Amino acid sequence: FTCACNTAGYGPVTSSTECPDWNECTSTGGPNNCHAQASCTNTDGSFTCACNGGWSGDGLACANINECDTAGSCGSLQTCSDTNGSFVCLCRTGYQVDGKECTDKDECGQGGGNDCHASTAACSNTNGSFTCACNAGYAVVAGTVVGTNCSNVDECSGGGDGHSCTFTQATCVDTAGSFQCGCNAGFTLEGSEKGGMSCLDVDECAVQSSANASCSALGLTCLNTHGSFQCTGCPTGYEFNGTRCADIDECARGTHTCAAPPGGICNNTVGGFNCSCAPRYTPVQGQCVNTFVPQASPGVCPTSGDTTVTILMPSGVSGEVMVRFSEGGTGVAATLVNQGGKELTATCPSLSAPVSNGKGQVYTPAGEVLGTFDFAYTVPPPTLTP
Repeated sequence: FTCACNTAGYGPVTSSTECPDWNECTSTGGPNNCHAQASCTNTDGSFTCACNGGWSGDGLACANINECDTAGSCGSLQTCSDTNGSFVCLCRTGYQVDGKECTDKDECGQGGGNDCHASTAACSNTNGSFTCACNAGYAVVAGTVVGTNCSNVDECSGGGDGHSCTFTQATCVDTAGSFQCGCNAGFTLEGSEKGGMSCLDVDECAVQSSANASCSALGLTCLNTHGSFQCTGCPTGYEFNGTRCADIDECARGTHTCAAPPGGICNNTVGGFNCSCAPRYTPVQGQCVNTFVPQASPGVCPTSGDTTVTILMPSGVSGEVMVRFSEGGTGVAATLVNQGGKELTATCPSLSAPVSNGKGQVYTPAGEVLGTFDFAYTVPPPTLTP
């Protein structure tokens, strides 16, 4: 025969015909129906289930407890992240773990992970973050976050705060993030601080052997000038042009002593100049006087016009000739009476108002005035009716 324990939780029968307690909680015993996230506790003839820490339920069914829903689970500088049966506290962005505490992370330090523009912006650490600012001489690129993209400012072109290369003969050269002052050719920079510098004239004759040599080769003497030098000793009427003694065009420069235009004419010559008078002008005591004065007969015309006027010219004219009987008046074509061109006629047009001591003109269609004569307009006498 065989014996069997008749109470659940006991067995199997031992050789001594006893029924010992069955441990349902061991891997070789069991089975038990505790939840995977529960603990099994053996009892005499049975067992109990209890959910593990971080879980809630009756042990047969256990659900995760979200500890992050409980205020104060993590510190003020931490964020809470729930896990199965537990939770972890993570440092907030901008902070790092220091033992059990979260301390500020220096993003500006090596490997800090800031996005400030390399070499052209400065990083400033703040509590839990950082700020970027473009260095002096650089500006924020439009449409970007301040300090993350900086471009060079051209101070020489008026950018940024401008430049201090404003002293006489100074030049400005833009550099990366700054500028440099220099001097025009023929000058040298004096001083070392921006704003405390000046440009001094270079005495090329004293410090440049090539300047003296170039003048000496031409039999001339080196003379320092403001910002340059020149070779002196050229004959009268010549000047040094940088390579040789060249003729001075006194007529073009206006340094001649000839009479003024339109009568006076200056003629440049090699090493000098000479003077002459234009056609219809006569030299009188160093001046050129217009002796070409026409005579009009009659010298007066009624404002109603239609009077034929004979004009005697001092010398012959040819081609088409025009006559104007008052300054600003209407010009009319003249008729040459004799073959020599010294006598011509023209009909004076009407004029709206009388003119006394007026001036008429003989001129070409191109506008060249051939002579000026005295002329006047009068109001015609009234017509008498018998």
